[in-house]
Amino acid sequence: SQVINQGRCKRIALDRGQMGPDRPGEVAQYKAAHIQSKYPVTVQCYQEGSSTGGMYQAVPTSALGRSYVIASWFDNPLQDNPGSINRDSSSSEFLIIATYDNTQVTFVPNATTNAGAIGVNSGAGHDGKPHPVSISLNRGQVYWVRSRSNDIANDLSGSTVVSNKPIAVLGGQERGLLGDPTGYWTYLDNDIRDVMVEQM
Repeated sequence: SQVINQGRCKRIALDRGQMGPDRPGEVAQYKAAHIQSKYPVTVQCYQEGSSTGGMYQAVPTSALGRSYVIASWFDNPLQDNPGSINRDSSSSEFLIIATYDNTQVTFVPNATTNAGAIGVNSGAGHDGKPHPVSISLNRGQVYWVRSRSNDIANDLSGSTVVSNKPIAVLGGQERGLLGDPTGYWTYLDNDIRDVMVEQM
């Protein structure tokens, strides 16, 4: 419980170990924070790290929808050797958060996902046709979808998410590469990487 006076703000740290979804994703998990207040408040989520930093404003449950189109960013397939994916590679991604029990969600990925759901326009097996994936979530559960970061053509932008109850949906990129790292030492690459996540 926190007390915040009018016109003031308070920074509250979340336990990253408890909040971060498990890799590789595409499994329902309880990883959401539920915030309630007596009076209206604005909530922003801020993250920083050695090679990522970003912020988005959280939309209250009463303003959530049931139909979304993902805005993301293409894969960053960094490779040590031809065909070998570097641990610093990063994926296009989106995250679904259920706000009610028995929420039925169907999404159509635009790129083939890390778990193998076939994409419409890019990724292994894509054929220009939708391949819907249906999941069931309860209140507080999240479902993290990532593309397989092996091809710069992979991009989950344009994926659709539809549900029978209001849901929160975040879209973005794990660590977008904003520029060309050629000629930089590994640790300097961090200066041109950014997490790009927004609530849809």
